[in-house]
Amino acid sequence: MTIDKSEGSRTRKCAVCNHDESYIIHQEQFREIIGINRPNYTHNVRICKNCGFVYISPVVGDDELRDYYTYMSLYECATHDGSVQIEDIHRYHRQFTFIHNYIKKNRLQALQVLDIGCSTGYLLSLFKKNGYNVLGVDPSHKCKEIALEKYRINLKTGVFDNITFQNEKYDAVILSHVLEHIVDLSGFVLKIRSILSPEGIVYIEVPDVQNIIVPFGYFSFEHINYFSMASLTNLMTKFKFTLEEFGKSKIEKEGKYAPSVIYGIFKKSERSIGPVFKNDYEMSMKSIQNYKIKEVTKKITEDFEEIFTRYHRIAFFGGGTHTSRILSLLKDEYFDKIKIIFDNNPKKNNTSLNGIKVSLPFTDKNKYKEIADAIIISSLASESEIYEQIKYLESEGIRVIRLYD
Repeated sequence: MTIDKSEGSRTRKCAVCNHDESYIIHQEQFREIIGINRPNYTHNVRICKNCGFVYISPVVGDDELRDYYTYMSLYECATHDGSVQIEDIHRYHRQFTFIHNYIKKNRLQALQVLDIGCSTGYLLSLFKKNGYNVLGVDPSHKCKEIALEKYRINLKTGVFDNITFQNEKYDAVILSHVLEHIVDLSGFVLKIRSILSPEGIVYIEVPDVQNIIVPFGYFSFEHINYFSMASLTNLMTKFKFTLEEFGKSKIEKEGKYAPSVIYGIFKKSERSIGPVFKNDYEMSMKSIQNYKIKEVTKKITEDFEEIFTRYHRIAFFGGGTHTSRILSLLKDEYFDKIKIIFDNNPKKNNTSLNGIKVSLPFTDKNKYKEIADAIIISSLASESEIYEQIKYLESEGIRVIRLYD
């Protein structure tokens, strides 16, 4: 195993079985990440030799991650008018139906619902309409404002680890795309358990590491845990939760490049049911090796060879980790041709990525013509939306380049 001794880095054992032997099976390089002071950051993807859990180690410090989620959140500005994207609406309705049907089928007392990482509260609004008492937790102050204004739902603002709950108990806790971000999984799950009512349930949804379908950038900087159904069940069993129902999903209407997910309802139990670990090392290893073979890094580098030969004033649209990863693949001589990076997130306006200015999109088409001959859309999830936003520039002689569609 390798040890990172750089300032602020934190090495980790396997959070599922506490084993300290792991292999680095994949690495991804990032030139720089806005909001994290780590030039040339390396994302080390490890697999536990003992149980097969896939995770990142070392990771950046807790304070850096906390500040990143608090100040660089983009979930409240996913669309230009602040509304919820249609793909997310489909996902929220699927989640609500799954949880609500389970509660009704089992005649559970589930009046108090808590959604951790609730964004602007759309999912909670579905529960509220159906008679549940709801509360959300999210680091973003803007999300709190939107949830209150649009749905009359109150949020606790901050990172869940730092929020104090007095004698509050919840019948259902929702963790949708949360656990993949958590450094201290044991402490997190123990705190969840402490705020659940005796018959409380937890809904968990995470990307499925054994069904990687995205063509590029699956191992995002923000994700430091990668679950299979076995490793997720192993984790929850360790803390006296039983798996009640589970499902898998890859639905086109939830986003063309949305990851395949696994999800399940876990019920709090007082009896010890573990640790009995199912080792799915081989299946997770095979999945990641297949991804590495299929990943389009070579294709993307070939595309950029043509782009940077043909154009001399180039802009990127997207100031996130996708662009940071792309920049790590580019030849040094290309950087003089990159004039600006556009991003819709106002929190990134007037920052820089690898010394390149990041700006909100221009409102004047002539400003685009003054600065760029070609704009590369550097986003997998939002490529179509960004293209619709700027495709009018093609009639002005600016080439708009899509890497995927």
